Parts: sequence; structure tokens; C-alpha cells
Amino acid sequence: MSTPPLRHSFAARFEHLLSSYPNPVSRRRYSDAEIAAAIGLSKTAVWNLRTGQTANPTWETIHALAEFFGVTPGYFFGAAEEPDAELRAAMADAGVRHIATRAAGVSPESQQMILDVLETIRRRESGDD
Repeated sequence: MSTPPLRHSFAARFEHLLSSYPNPVSRRRYSDAEIAAAIGLSKTAVWNLRTGQTANPTWETIHALAEFFGVTPGYFFGAAEEPDAELRAAMADAGVRHIATRAAGVSPESQQMILDVLETIRRRESGDD
């Protein structure tokens, strides 16, 4: 993935991510509603960020978007950083993408329960249990 030039706005960088990382299940561009549900914003707030109507997002919003797309928050400020290699490798697996997509929008507590179950399964399958 190439990072947009430094002169590009937050909205341009957001659009670049949307173009570069389609929804792994549907293989189409994420909708504002899908992103909103995953990061806890309204669909309108996501649209405002994407179109540049909101040019100064909060740190929490930047962090949530960065986590959603697998980039560091610095990406939105012009840092030429690639998405986390481990995340990209994991997301190449269709099953992992499906699990991640299904987990989007559930509470942090429920996400932690899912992670705990997955860790238990990993330990059992690797013989570490």
C-alpha cells in the first residue's frame, strides 16, 4: 500500500484506506454504516470525516479508524507506515476476515470473551494446554 503524499488531508488519507482495503467478506468498499458500527460513531460522523466536513477528529476516532484498518494513527498525519504485517497476514485468511467482521460492533466485553475463547482454542490446538 502506498501512502498518499504529505499534503493530503485526513479525508484523502481516509479515502485511500477505503480504496485500498475493501470489506474482506463482501469484497466491496466498506460503507459508512459498516465503519460506524465497528468504531462506535454515527454514519453521519463517518461521512463527515470521509468527505472532509470534519477536519479535526478526536484522538479516540483516529485511533479507532487506525485499528479498524490496521494502520498506526500516524498514518493520518503523513507517516509513511505500512499496516501491521501480522494483521495483514491474518486478514489474508478468509476465515479470519469473517470472524473479524462478525465481531465488529459487539461490546468490548464481548470482544474480550471472544478473544479468551480463541486463545483457549489456540492453546489446545498447539498442545500448550
